[in-house]
Amino acid sequence: MTDPAYQLKLNWLTALQDWIAGSFDPGDELLLAGDFNLAPDERDVHDPARWEEAIHFTEPERRHLQGLLGWGFVDLFRLYTTDGGHHTWWDYRAGGFHRGWGLRLDLVLGTRPLADRCTEVRIDRNERRPIAGEGKPSDHPPVIATFRR
Repeated sequence: MTDPAYQLKLNWLTALQDWIAGSFDPGDELLLAGDFNLAPDERDVHDPARWEEAIHFTEPERRHLQGLLGWGFVDLFRLYTTDGGHHTWWDYRAGGFHRGWGLRLDLVLGTRPLADRCTEVRIDRNERRPIAGEGKPSDHPPVIATFRR
């Protein structure tokens, strides 16, 4: 991909991984959550063949995520849900939400100490509230993680 924004994204992911590796230990309680703008694997893409090597689902993006997981993060959503079809983003232009054409781009990653205390991670598809002043719902729902003390 030649888009400068794509290269910036890869550079940011490299810098994030370097910062985490230099600042923390996998034994720390560390949570990394948000819109990563990348789908971890085929289960997280409504049509993997269509998305193969498209932005959000390229091999370099997934390799960066694997680097974070290899360092010591756990994809907490996958502790409780191993099947596909659970998305956190839908393209408005094609009516993606109602057609089920989505990607799981919003991730909740935790180190093993947090993974051991995690009791649930769920995507609340029904809680897509209108963005203030725009009158339409967000293209991302909340992802909720629960931990015991």
